Amino acid sequence: MRTILSIAFNDLRRLYTNVMAGIVMVGLIAIPCLFAWFNILATWDPFGNTERLKVAVANTDEGHTSTITPLSVNVGDMVLSQLYRNDAMDWVITSEEDAIEGARSGEYYAAIVLPPTLSDNMLTFYTGAAEPSTIDLYVNEKKNPISPLIVSAGGEGVGSQINETFTRTLSEVAFGLIETANDFLNEDETIRALDSIEQRTINVRDQLLSGADTVDALAALTESSVPLVDGAQRIADAFDASLNQIQPADLGDLGTQLGTGAGSLGAALAATADSYSQVGDRVDELLADAGATSQATAGTLSDIAARIDVQATQYTTLRDRLNNEVIPALPAPAQPPLRSVAASLDDTIARQTTVRDHLNDAAARIGAGRGSDDDRRAIAESIGAARDAADSARQTFDTTVRPQLESLAGSVQGVQSSVDKARSDMAGVATALDNSPGSLRATLATTGEDLRSMAESMRDSAATMQDAQRSIAQARAEGDVSELADLIASRPEELADALVEPIAIDRQAVFPRASFGAGMTPLYTVIALWVGALLSAVALRTDKESVVQNVVDPEDVTTAQEYFGRYLTFVVTGLAQSTLIMGGLILYVEISPAHPFLLFVAGWVSSLVFHMICYTLVLSLSNAGKAIGVILLVLQVSAAGGAYPLMMLPEWVQNTSPWLPATYSVWAMRAAIFGTYDGDFWKAIGMLLLFTLPFLLLGLWLRNLLATPIGKMDDAVARTKVLQG
Repeated sequence: MRTILSIAFNDLRRLYTNVMAGIVMVGLIAIPCLFAWFNILATWDPFGNTERLKVAVANTDEGHTSTITPLSVNVGDMVLSQLYRNDAMDWVITSEEDAIEGARSGEYYAAIVLPPTLSDNMLTFYTGAAEPSTIDLYVNEKKNPISPLIVSAGGEGVGSQINETFTRTLSEVAFGLIETANDFLNEDETIRALDSIEQRTINVRDQLLSGADTVDALAALTESSVPLVDGAQRIADAFDASLNQIQPADLGDLGTQLGTGAGSLGAALAATADSYSQVGDRVDELLADAGATSQATAGTLSDIAARIDVQATQYTTLRDRLNNEVIPALPAPAQPPLRSVAASLDDTIARQTTVRDHLNDAAARIGAGRGSDDDRRAIAESIGAARDAADSARQTFDTTVRPQLESLAGSVQGVQSSVDKARSDMAGVATALDNSPGSLRATLATTGEDLRSMAESMRDSAATMQDAQRSIAQARAEGDVSELADLIASRPEELADALVEPIAIDRQAVFPRASFGAGMTPLYTVIALWVGALLSAVALRTDKESVVQNVVDPEDVTTAQEYFGRYLTFVVTGLAQSTLIMGGLILYVEISPAHPFLLFVAGWVSSLVFHMICYTLVLSLSNAGKAIGVILLVLQVSAAGGAYPLMMLPEWVQNTSPWLPATYSVWAMRAAIFGTYDGDFWKAIGMLLLFTLPFLLLGLWLRNLLATPIGKMDDAVARTKVLQG
């Protein structure tokens, strides 16, 4: 220990007695102080001087005049009037061209251009095509790296101010409308008008429901005629290839007459009657053909009988649907004519059955060789009776049913003219029918489907009318806004302000700081201490000859004595640097630390550790150690976490931070300046002291192992005659 102190006292004596050495030591102590104080004071409150930033504002807003309320608003002018009273920045009101060109030239840090459609877009938000307004912000990012962030925040502030002005204006207008609406709803004439509207809604709903039932019945009747057309066509096809298809009569414009189904059914009955005439002719030809074999004639008659049976079955299906579905769905006055049609169909079915039986009997006798003229007469009579029955059914339908169905169709059109939606649906059905194929069967099928769809749409419209009626009734029962109007009339501006800012934020600082510069103090102070340690390691000699010079027994000095003896000189230098820096922070910079003594402790410990690291690196690795010290300085500027939150930095920086001594120095100084929590100061000091262990190992043991290669490296550098070895 005596040798260590002897080395230290010898160093101090030489520094004290040599004027130049004293000047160098003063510089070593003063430079870190100036570095810390200058940077902290320079960044003390930069955001408090944003009023010096010139930002151009150009208003091209053309304003908006509402067609709903007597309201004419120019949001751009409102914004400019607010900016005149805003001293957050140096706002320059100018033209669009000057603003953009000024931002490019650097005259302005930024330019804000309010678009011509600003008011229109903001005050037509209730329309489906409305789009949010966009404010153009031109920022000169070349002029300064920080100013774009500041002026961008200013641009966002202008946007917020526009939103605030818009909300306040809209709220005041809306509150005025509520008060006016209350006066209007309480007038006698308005009450009578609401009564009339409600009753008319009920009437339209009832008409829609009645019309839907009628359309459903007509659709069922139309669909029932499709099998008749199919049966008549199959019978005609069996006799002659020219009758391969039945060509129906033109059904007319389906879009304007819902009586298409009635006409189609009549056409089907007429086609059936015509087919029986063809059956009679064909039977006469078969029985008169002497060259035909009895078996061929019998087979043809049996085939005709089978087709007649199919048609009788289809007529039976039509009669059953009339009796079970169509007639019950109609009003009582409309049922008798259709019952007459059903009775005619019963007679037709009976005649068809008789024709079928006579054909089968004749086929059996002819096949057995017992055919006679009586068979021909019986068949002819039955076919004629069946044809007459079909004609009778058609005539009954044409004279009694068709007029009533056409009248019902006219009633449906009357309902459609009362409701726009139902009229649109009917037009759609008419268009679809106009485009349908020309065959009778396709026309019937398409007509039935469209009628069903129209009936469903009419029921939907009726439900809409029902909802509207209920809404009107509920609004009248609960729509007393007089109390709300009284409240609004008393203080509309206060309520509008409350809508603009419904919530106020009370910011409570935890571990408050005096300014932005105070927040940056830990980083700048730690970097200054590291710079001081690195300068000391470069300026003070560390070779053994300089250390043991003038010691009593130089040969007896051990590696540890040599290491700690010269390190005490670094300790004195480091303590002087840290004491002066911390004292200046408190007395000159006036950072007002929460724990002044702990701030000194953090400075002393940081300086001693930093000096040991830099001293050991230069002592053990020579020039390479100096380079490593500079590299550590560069890393610690960003990775120590003194400026940006580590979570915002790249992952490799986050991973590097725990292995840097400056990280824990920053932690300790933050605790001393802003306040401690759960022993965080002493934890940081403990982690910082752990960095001394590997460097003690390097300086006391590994240095001897590296002495030979490091010496050769220094000799090689010295031989260059340019670099210092």
